[in-house]
Amino acid sequence: MKLRVVNTATGLVPETDADHELKKKMKIGATYEVTVKEVRNPKFHRLFFALLNCSWQYLTEQQQEFFKNNVERFRETLLIATGYTETFYDIKRQAWLEKPRSIAFGKMSEADFSDFYERAKDVIFNYFIPEVKRDEFEQQLKWF
Repeated sequence: MKLRVVNTATGLVPETDADHELKKKMKIGATYEVTVKEVRNPKFHRLFFALLNCSWQYLTEQQQEFFKNNVERFRETLLIATGYTETFYDIKRQAWLEKPRSIAFGKMSEADFSDFYERAKDVIFNYFIPEVKRDEFEQQLKWF
């Protein structure tokens, strides 16, 4: 069972109605073991995917075709270009290669994600859509 709570001056309080319902199922007086972990802001995580999809819309048809019209390939390329990778050895190619690391909630802190997000924007504007003004892009991003 996962229960999300908010720390208040009076103690830990369930974050949502669903969390409150889970807490009500817990027996009064019973002992529970709890792992405390600060969760990342899900709105910020969704903002990355909005950034990705908005960027995809700005790519030319040729650029999209280069990625085989697959936004997931674009996402992986973007992750690699930001340097958020891990290396592995490919026996067939006899070379060290990079693959993107996971940006899942449990895999990185809020601070690391913020740094990654800024690097992703830099890569997008420097390599994929350098002709687009950032303020124009930010206006469009609000619609995603």
